[in-house]
Amino acid sequence: MLKKIAAGVVTFVMSVSALSADNSGSDIYALMCVSCHGRDGAGKTLAAQRFKVQDLRSTAVQNLSDTQLYDAIATGTSSKSKEYPHAFLARGLTKSEIRSVVAFVRTLKKTKK
Repeated sequence: MLKKIAAGVVTFVMSVSALSADNSGSDIYALMCVSCHGRDGAGKTLAAQRFKVQDLRSTAVQNLSDTQLYDAIATGTSSKSKEYPHAFLARGLTKSEIRSVVAFVRTLKKTKK
């Protein structure tokens, strides 16, 4: 178990260090968010099942203000998942990078069929 946690931390640190100033919200999302939220934001991944990840396309998430969404990503303060609060600001993402992720999340709205 400890080896898995250590491997996850190393992977996370390497992902953060791979980010550069010109990365877009979609690039950052692909590196930092896809493993839990999935490419489409639906949260239908194995990790999502364990941590009760919200569907980022849902009305509940999309109705959050940009500030609320930023806070949820940056500090975990608005996160309903207490098991895995995000706190990406403390984990190496800049404020600008988090704002670009917020903008990208806005593009994940559910499409009507």
